[in-house]
Amino acid sequence: MMTMCRKCTMAAGLIAFVLGLGFLLVDFGVWSFFGINWWTALLLLGGIVLLLKEQCSSCCDLKPTAKKKR
Repeated sequence: MMTMCRKCTMAAGLIAFVLGLGFLLVDFGVWSFFGINWWTALLLLGGIVLLLKEQCSSCCDLKPTAKKKR
């Protein structure tokens, strides 16, 4: 399960919003040098989100701990 703190969720949402605006500008013909596919951008976004999550101490505190078997 992917648990993230509020700070990382906001950062990931902001990155996704900016990426979406970039693709919208490409679709409208305003910005023409954005030459990557949407799935490449999605994979990059996923990698950035995972990096944010793993480096954040608040997110690491939210991870469930495994129970030890006796």
